[in-house]
Amino acid sequence: MSNVTGSISSLEEIIEIAKKHSIPVCVDGTQGAAHLEVDVKKLDCDFYAFSGHKMYGPTGVGLLAIKYKWLEVFEPFIGGGGMIDHVSKKDIAYARGVWKMEAGTMPTAQVIALNESVNFINKIGKENITKHEIALTQIALEKLRSNNAVKIIASPKNQGGVFSFNIDQIHSHDVSTILDQEGIAVRGGHHCCQVLHEVLKINSSVRVSFGVYNNEEDIDVLCEGIKKCQKIFKK
Repeated sequence: MSNVTGSISSLEEIIEIAKKHSIPVCVDGTQGAAHLEVDVKKLDCDFYAFSGHKMYGPTGVGLLAIKYKWLEVFEPFIGGGGMIDHVSKKDIAYARGVWKMEAGTMPTAQVIALNESVNFINKIGKENITKHEIALTQIALEKLRSNNAVKIIASPKNQGGVFSFNIDQIHSHDVSTILDQEGIAVRGGHHCCQVLHEVLKINSSVRVSFGVYNNEEDIDVLCEGIKKCQKIFKK
């Protein structure tokens, strides 16, 4: 799922094409993991990663699933206790498997918290979460499109609970700052996707993403916040 437009790509089709050309596939599941059903084994990608903070969990922790064959190919990127088989003045032999990538003290508290966030999501059910978020997205898009100054970034056919927009002649950073003052949590900028913004020929955008805790009242607050932006800049 794109973290800019909310567009949901067909990973199965992409992976199938990549395999035909012997191209390893790394999936950034950070945006989709909390919203979409994921079966890493069925997906059969080489790598699948996501971060805890978008799973209603803590920052500074995430998960990287790797096909075992790649663990033997890569060398550790960091050194520390627990990731070596033996070491001497002349050489070093790393532990086998995932252990050679796990150096030093693990973020135990964060991992426990991430596990609880996964349990939280599973208890509600991703299908229920997705229905709720998509319903709010459609309502929000309809209301925002009634404002001629608001430009929605792209209109994907298959869209999750994420979208981005701009207000005519008002920079996304200004919009996000004003909305923040109204207690509205959005993100302004490139969203780590500068190339996509270049392709779309826009300098930045404001991102809205819904979660299990949002409701229609939040959409009304967002619309009022946008009107305040226009009033301040008199657009």
